[in-house]
Amino acid sequence: MDARIAELVALEPVKVWSLIVTLLGDLSRQKISSLAGKDLRERLAPIGIRAETARVALHRLRREDWIETRKAGREVEYSL
Repeated sequence: MDARIAELVALEPVKVWSLIVTLLGDLSRQKISSLAGKDLRERLAPIGIRAETARVALHRLRREDWIETRKAGREVEYSL
């Protein structure tokens, strides 16, 4: 984990759902409308967020209509 990221994570526990919404929102500002689950997990891994934790957060966000999902072959794409 990068030292700067470790300092931020040490401040308080990371709220995975908030991080995911922030990430998807930032990407949408860059005209990226969705992100594949694999790519999302790759971006969260350096922060120490496990794939299982991300899946739970994604499931809850979808259930509460914060995000939308779309199947693309075997992969799932997530968007706000």
